[in-house]
Amino acid sequence: IVEKKIAKRYIGFGILGAYILIISLGIISGNWNNNISKEEYLILHKNIDKLGHPTSTQDIKKLNRASESGVNNGNEKFSKE
Repeated sequence: IVEKKIAKRYIGFGILGAYILIISLGIISGNWNNNISKEEYLILHKNIDKLGHPTSTQDIKKLNRASESGVNNGNEKFSKE
């Protein structure tokens, strides 16, 4: 078995290179940005405290139905279990 040590700076460069590579692949593949307009983002951000988080299977099914129908306006309330 080879017991050759790798210099710390090469490890740092390797981590930095992997970071840049992953971000670059995300940007090139189109997965880095989302399709939310700035106006919609600002509305959602303003109402962030009003948005609930699904905590039960029933809530998740309700959220999925609303999402699939396109009716959900961001004011969906979920149970506090």
